[in-house]
Amino acid sequence: MKVLTVIDGFALGGAERLLATLAAFGPKAGFELEMVGVRAPESHGTMEGVPAESQLTASSLHAGRFGDPIAVKRLAEVIRKSDCDVVHAHLERASTIAWLAGTIVDRPTVCTFHHPAREIPGRVSAAKEDLAVFGAARTKGLIFPSRDTWDSFEQRYHKRPTWALLYNGIDLSEFSTELAEMPADLGIPDGVPVAAFVAAFHRRKGHEEALRAWPGVLEQVPEARLLLVGSGVEEANVHATIDELGIGDSVVMAGLRSDVPQIMRASTLVLLPSRSEAVPTVLIEAAACGRAIVATRAGGNWEALEDERSGLLVELDDVPGLTSALAALLGDPQRAAEMGRAGRALAEERFDAGVWVDRLNAIYEGALAGVPAGETLAAA
Repeated sequence: MKVLTVIDGFALGGAERLLATLAAFGPKAGFELEMVGVRAPESHGTMEGVPAESQLTASSLHAGRFGDPIAVKRLAEVIRKSDCDVVHAHLERASTIAWLAGTIVDRPTVCTFHHPAREIPGRVSAAKEDLAVFGAARTKGLIFPSRDTWDSFEQRYHKRPTWALLYNGIDLSEFSTELAEMPADLGIPDGVPVAAFVAAFHRRKGHEEALRAWPGVLEQVPEARLLLVGSGVEEANVHATIDELGIGDSVVMAGLRSDVPQIMRASTLVLLPSRSEAVPTVLIEAAACGRAIVATRAGGNWEALEDERSGLLVELDDVPGLTSALAALLGDPQRAAEMGRAGRALAEERFDAGVWVDRLNAIYEGALAGVPAGETLAAA
């Protein structure tokens, strides 16, 4: 079976990294992938992190505005040329275009929404979301990667038999729980407790809250380091806040890295104080690495850990609570290690890529037979 995967863009975020896993695991489940992006590629046309033998064939629609009719026409032509059996759109913009194009060329289409409803406020964003949901309702499946995301859409829209809950998976064999050495170029002394924060520098990820909590952490664990991995539009503000708080000696700006699993394994815990999420890939990977997690009760964060067992959950905007949670685990490495072991067990139970792709394949086969995704998984 051939699946044409449509995604908003090629920037390497959580949803895009999942496609790399699909590219590697798809053939084992009986399908191959080809990818097309709605926007023009930022810097490349293949996904980083995909083994050479599993590289995705990728192209771009070079679309303009949301729901661009020219993009619909271009995608319909791509579908025809690809001779795919099923179209799978990821994210709302791609879903809006894909259901129309799939209808034009009579190909079954399924969609995945990776973010909760009304994540971005405003009438324009709401109208775009409404259009995406309208289109997804006319496909063979709307997949939600977390219970929280499902619930957020169910509160605003009428649930349909096409809806399906399917946790994303990762290749657990790529993640060891053995302790690793911190990369030398980061300049972090051996043996100091480290909180690794791996995320794009966007407001919703919570960098401001993490930095505001850090002086209180240093009062209790003076040798601790906060390691920020990533880049983004808020990077200048992050630097300004570090300077304002005078914590530059204990905060390490690592930039974009290709050795994130090693960094996680060398850290005491992984931090994600975000304001909205589905189930973040970074937390699944942290659990797979056997790392304790500190995260906010935002979106599906709670589905990637068990509070007080594999990590600690903190309320939104609770900077003192974030300080307390970080200090508690950074100051007690044994407790953090015990939580990490529990996290690995949860990852094996809930987020195994082999199980994920098998269920996706069942959805694709059901779509070809005209069976809604929700009914397919319910019968599995």
